[in-house]
Amino acid sequence: MMSDYTGLRKRFYSNDVLINALMGIPDPTVGRILGRSGVDFVTLDIEHSPFTASSLRSCVEAIASTPASCVVRVGSIDEATIKQVLDLGVGGIQFANIRTPEQAALAVKWSKFPPLGNRGFGFGRASEFGTDGLRFSREANDETVILAMIESGEGAQNATQILSVDGIDALVVGPMDLAMDLGVPLDEPRHEQILAAFERVLDAGRATGKRVCVGGSPSETGYWLERGASLFMHAVDTLILNSGVGATVAQARSQM
Repeated sequence: MMSDYTGLRKRFYSNDVLINALMGIPDPTVGRILGRSGVDFVTLDIEHSPFTASSLRSCVEAIASTPASCVVRVGSIDEATIKQVLDLGVGGIQFANIRTPEQAALAVKWSKFPPLGNRGFGFGRASEFGTDGLRFSREANDETVILAMIESGEGAQNATQILSVDGIDALVVGPMDLAMDLGVPLDEPRHEQILAAFERVLDAGRATGKRVCVGGSPSETGYWLERGASLFMHAVDTLILNSGVGATVAQARSQM
């Protein structure tokens, strides 16, 4: 179903299947490479990675020069951090480890302007440094995607209520933290508890008509598409660098 939303958020309410890359190397060159790779959006992970305010801005601007949109993943529902991230003019914000609908509502509160929330006005890139404030204040709510990460058993149990919060556009399953929260070894991705948690999240997507994002191997895309996922995180910069260089070196050594 199409909507009146704009930017990346409009694509979230289309029939498009979207592919995402996760970026943890705080360098604009990496952002530009990922943004030109064919992915639909790049998520800058400031929860786990050593981004500074300056490097984050540089990476956002690098991705803005590519066909891809930009989302920033934050580690907490912190009003000041949310303001600074969104004032950079990104397409959306992703909140780690959302466990309850109350947390989801708080994330929306600081990410949306009134009447949906209580976001403050800033003079950053999002408002063209204050020169396009009227359009910005009117359209930002429709443009900004908000994603909530499910990384716990509690979050999976509350997935439908979380996704039902007005302003939450999608759920992103964090399989590693979810496994650890459930006490499941990381080398058992098809453990029955993991699959049951995934199914609860996918049920939430079906119940609300909103998106669910999963990661893993690209070879599993069809498997998860059949189960209702429509966002895929199939590229992590550090993993690609590891595997790509490793494969190249191994190929060279095999001929020595």
